[in-house]
Amino acid sequence: MSNLSPPLNPHGSCCLFLPFTKIAKSTGESILICKQLDGSEPISAISSHLSINSFPSYFPLFSYLSPCRVCCLTKWKLMTLCNEIWSLHGLSPCSGHSFSIGSTTEMLLSGVSPDVVKAMGHWSSDSFLHYWFSLKLLGPLHIELLPPPASTHLSI
Repeated sequence: MSNLSPPLNPHGSCCLFLPFTKIAKSTGESILICKQLDGSEPISAISSHLSINSFPSYFPLFSYLSPCRVCCLTKWKLMTLCNEIWSLHGLSPCSGHSFSIGSTTEMLLSGVSPDVVKAMGHWSSDSFLHYWFSLKLLGPLHIELLPPPASTHLSI
């Protein structure tokens, strides 16, 4: 849990250092974990996880106790568990990539600026723009929120 920063603000948002990522490789990078106002609130989930699983601070954040040993939650294990649950509810399987695109779309639909989404998602280019889902909803959302022009008369 040493990779998790102390709270950055009164809401409890924090940084999590990932020692290895697809883009940064072994250099790693920090990601923000922000408080949410719905049932998927990550700060409460992490607090609950830490209180239930009291491991030493040098253990990986998402460690858990199996019948024989302490294990680290891997992407493969997480996706397997998620897909088992979704299958029970008649939903199609999902890949990890869909999580990134889904969270990107969710932030955009909530009115978060595309520049902030790009920075939060550690996108190194504008390639994420090609993956936007719900463009018919996203376009009007951002365009309709534009402030009115300073003047109603155009001078040419």
